[in-house]
Order: sequence, then structure tokens, then C-alpha cells
Amino acid sequence: MPLVPPDEAPGATEHKFKKPFVGWSGKKLDSLLAKAGIARATCLIGNVCPIKPPGNKISLLSQIDVDLNEEKERCREWITAHPRRLVIVLGNTALECLTGKTGIMNYRGSLIPKEMIEFSFDIFCMVHPAAIARDW
Repeated sequence: MPLVPPDEAPGATEHKFKKPFVGWSGKKLDSLLAKAGIARATCLIGNVCPIKPPGNKISLLSQIDVDLNEEKERCREWITAHPRRLVIVLGNTALECLTGKTGIMNYRGSLIPKEMIEFSFDIFCMVHPAAIARDW
């Protein structure tokens, strides 16, 4: 069962329903998972930060006294507590959280083997579904 954490943080729909990836991004994610032959029900899905940031911009979390570094650490602990063979990161914040690397466009479609990171799982990198909506 893959783990699909890291969305950056909840958007408006996710915030309303208190569940990750239930809005447009969630529908797009479901479609992408289905094309890969993965049922959403077999995935554990979460966010790097479970708190909706002001203006939906993760860089503004400090305005509401949320420390992104603390949230990244919490996310890493959550993932470690739910062992998987594969973690799919969606977007730059998730990529940076788990690998220290930045530039999702340079890593999208790439598999980062566990031997190159500090975890016991491989990481597959994808552009965040919300970025697809903005860019296309």
C-alpha cells in the first residue's frame, strides 16, 4: 500500500471536510492513481502540514504561529510510524520535507531509492495535482 503524503497543506475543500485531497486535487489524484492501477483505498494520504495557511500559501504559515519546520518533522514522524515500501511526494514542499531536495520539476517522474535518503522506503516524485490546474 503506497503512502501518498505530502500535499503541502489543506486547501479550502480539505479544510472544510478535515480530510486531505477531497477537492479538485483529490479528484485528479484519484484519476492518476487509477491510471497507475492503485486504488485510493489502499493508500495512506496526508499533508506535510495539516493546517490551512493564510491565502493558501505555505510560506505564510508563520503569520498564524505555525512553524513549517516543526510540521515537516511531524510529517516525517508520521510517515516513519506507518511503514511503506513507497512514498509518493506531491510537489516541492513534500519533496523538500522528505529528501532535502528542491525543484519538483527536476525530479517529477523520478524514483529516489531508499539508499539515497534517510528512510526505509523509496520515494516517487510527482507534480502536485493543484499545479496541474494552475498551469494547464
